[in-house]
Amino acid sequence: MKRIFLSWLVPAFILLSVSSVAHAALYSRLNGLAYYDDVLDITWLADANAAVGTAYDNGFSPGDGRMSWPNAIDWAAALTVDGVSGWRLPSMNLDGDLQVYDCSGAPQESEANCMDNEYDHLYTYTGITAGSPGPFANVMGDSRYWSGSERPSNPTNDAKSFSFASGGPGDANKELVYYYAWAVHDPHESRLLVRTRGGTC
Repeated sequence: MKRIFLSWLVPAFILLSVSSVAHAALYSRLNGLAYYDDVLDITWLADANAAVGTAYDNGFSPGDGRMSWPNAIDWAAALTVDGVSGWRLPSMNLDGDLQVYDCSGAPQESEANCMDNEYDHLYTYTGITAGSPGPFANVMGDSRYWSGSERPSNPTNDAKSFSFASGGPGDANKELVYYYAWAVHDPHESRLLVRTRGGTC
């Protein structure tokens, strides 16, 4: 009887673990110009290619939104959306322990670990992809996105990147490679993003 009970218990435990994954809800902020992620406790810019055509857009094809890593960092830092500043690139190593989790790979990382990788959590656990962008606009799939995280093994030259076409982290030279940039807003100032032009939401 004990063996029969355990053989039933293990699959049931696995099923319970899988079904308890919390998918983030995305709440509109700034009249739809941004979306608050209630699991990561950050706010994503609604336009995932908002840097297109700006002075920071210095890739091989001007006007496509791709840029070097220093330009991406500077673009996010200078960004103001409806009067709100303080934006940054998403982190792929939020706790700074030099471990970058591949949440969309196999075997899949736990959600607790994936919360350390903001891009991959949005992709794997919230389900935002280039083909299924949810409420976001211009989630690009033909190239990668710069993160604000440097490559732990070569921070001087390389930074981490992410693909919304296939998932997974990557590394690239900061100066010689041109990727897209997406901006997020930190949680300690998220109360600012609740405001709309007509009051509060």
